[in-house]
Amino acid sequence: MKKILLISIAMFWSLFAGCQPNSGPKFCDSAPTEYNYQYSGTMAYPIVSYKVSIQEKDGTVALSYSEDGPDVTIYRAPADLLQKIGEKVRAHKLYKLKNHYEPSFEILDGYGWSVGFIYEDGYIFSGGSNAWPDGKLWAGITEINGMLQAIVDNAAPEDIIGTGSLRQ
Repeated sequence: MKKILLISIAMFWSLFAGCQPNSGPKFCDSAPTEYNYQYSGTMAYPIVSYKVSIQEKDGTVALSYSEDGPDVTIYRAPADLLQKIGEKVRAHKLYKLKNHYEPSFEILDGYGWSVGFIYEDGYIFSGGSNAWPDGKLWAGITEINGMLQAIVDNAAPEDIIGTGSLRQ
């Protein structure tokens, strides 16, 4: 079931072409409007989930964070966070991510991940089941998530601007 879901997601994501160096959509040179990342095991909820977006009501950059369960904490993030994420996309050429990563042999359990960068004029989506991109690509995702985790770890109570749930 998990493999069917990941294949379906990968097929959907393949509809959106990634940015190519010196060509393609202009979103390569801009900041994303949203960032999403999930790392999951075989449990119902992700092990960790990050979402960076702009709040419609006041333009605040918000970081939604969940760890090992359905509860989400929403933090006020630095105003330039999405620009910094865009810089990491370009520095690590994350537009070269494949739509889907999987091992050469079938594994029916284990870990999966997905990442999405949403721009005004395009998307970069990728994910994997028991497989990850190599080298600089994975380092870029790791650096972005490290920036986000530092915000969570260093947040003061007044930085929390809301709560939510992954339950649907």
